[in-house]
Amino acid sequence: MYDQLDVAIESALHIIVRYNVGSTRQLLTVWLFSKAFHELQVKVIDTTQQVKVTEAKIDQLKRGITRARLTDQELSNIPKGIKTYENLGRIFVSQSIEDIRKSLAERINAANDKIEKLNAS
Repeated sequence: MYDQLDVAIESALHIIVRYNVGSTRQLLTVWLFSKAFHELQVKVIDTTQQVKVTEAKIDQLKRGITRARLTDQELSNIPKGIKTYENLGRIFVSQSIEDIRKSLAERINAANDKIEKLNAS
């Protein structure tokens, strides 16, 4: 794509030079500005894509935090003597409510740390 643009710019310059439109210095300046503008456009597109990816990651982490908080809130209403299980992939492991709540708190803290790092970058 970039090569095609360079070819198009060069062919336009040859046409302009052939018909003596403007001075060579002006043509070179126009060509350099157009090439620099194109490079800036590419950088803007890349940066915009990176921002969108980062925002998507942050949204996903926020949804995980919300889910963990809701789970923790529901676990706080369960009496202590009730058997609870934590999902580990395809299996469920018997865990105490306190252990599950600690695990949820760790997930929330880890997600908040990742969000801070993503916002800093």
